Amino acid sequence: MPSILSGFAAYPSSLREVRDTFGQLSQEIQRRHLPLHVDTWENNDIAGYCLVDPILEKIQTADFLVADITRLNFNVIYEIGYAIAKSKRVILLQNRAIRPQPELMQELGLFDTTGWKLYQNSGDLSQYLGRFAVLSG
Repeated sequence: MPSILSGFAAYPSSLREVRDTFGQLSQEIQRRHLPLHVDTWENNDIAGYCLVDPILEKIQTADFLVADITRLNFNVIYEIGYAIAKSKRVILLQNRAIRPQPELMQELGLFDTTGWKLYQNSGDLSQYLGRFAVLSG
């Protein structure tokens, strides 16, 4: 039996298409019987509790971080930086259905030497992550 890779998903809540895709990702992974488990920050969103510490703990214990950079978001960029500092594999994504911010990305300068993958829905995303799991396992 292949080992199960654990991941953490970082994405902005303000983009409905992105939020819905990541919300359906776990079900799609299970449906495809992929050797993956991907946690989202929304699983830690409990009223009255600090959101940051559980997220950083999840990133630290995860095998990889998958992050949506379609529209730049301070929290997502922070989580990407944290994952890089912890020597985690970082998978960057952009949603095809949403116009990206190439000018802002170029001005930021963080992602101009890093590749990213385009996706449209949870099926696309789970298929890509499944290939990643096979190559990493």
